[in-house]
Amino acid sequence: YSSLSATLGTYSHFDKLIKKALPRTFSLIGGAGPTFEPQFIKESSINAACMGEGEKALIDFIDSGFSAGKNIITKDRPQAGEFCPLADLDSLPLPDRDIIYRQDSIRRDMPSKQFISGRGCPFQCTYCFNHIYNRMFKDGGSLVRKKSVDYLLDEIKLVRNKYALKTVVFNDDIFILDKKWLQEFCERYPGEIGLPYICNIRSNLISEDIVAMLRDSKCISVNWSIESGNEQIRNQLLKRDMTEEQILNTGRLLNKYG
Repeated sequence: YSSLSATLGTYSHFDKLIKKALPRTFSLIGGAGPTFEPQFIKESSINAACMGEGEKALIDFIDSGFSAGKNIITKDRPQAGEFCPLADLDSLPLPDRDIIYRQDSIRRDMPSKQFISGRGCPFQCTYCFNHIYNRMFKDGGSLVRKKSVDYLLDEIKLVRNKYALKTVVFNDDIFILDKKWLQEFCERYPGEIGLPYICNIRSNLISEDIVAMLRDSKCISVNWSIESGNEQIRNQLLKRDMTEEQILNTGRLLNKYG
């Protein structure tokens, strides 16, 4: 399973139903939920939990015969001693969407599909998990990583060649974090993919040349957050680190470039 904190109880309930029908089932849960609340496993029928990234840890866990190890906790060992290095995203296989799409025709046939171009966020917003996650895994390597443009375009092409795809949705926390990477992406995407896309931005990273690049590369919409019009709440309480002028300027530029 993969769970946020709010759905840990749902998966625990579901797991009990599975274990009644199939008692020998071994279950493992990952995601933000067990990463920040690993103690929940003590009261759950779920056998193990993965804290943080699971690509390397899960393989080691299976190869070891389900013995707790890096990133993996069990009822017998409810605390993670060590964590695996953070993944080099280009070294990972392209995601295998067939696993889901074979079973779920609604997702398979939807004209928009989601992609993630990288992992990590350097900001300290108090309502988000990233500042705590960054402290937990600071010794594992670069926390903010992007897939190479080559890798990302290959991933989109693979999906486009196999499934319905009319709109690309990038679900990174902040798509525009690396300006040099963004410039290469915006130069290549229209010629190699050419589909309209949507992404997430942040107003204190926006400049006119970035908005122009997004528009010229077929970006049709962006998502961005103000969180509060009150500067004290926005910057002192929520630690958004952005001025009123940056927010207003973002609106002006987005409107200017359509």
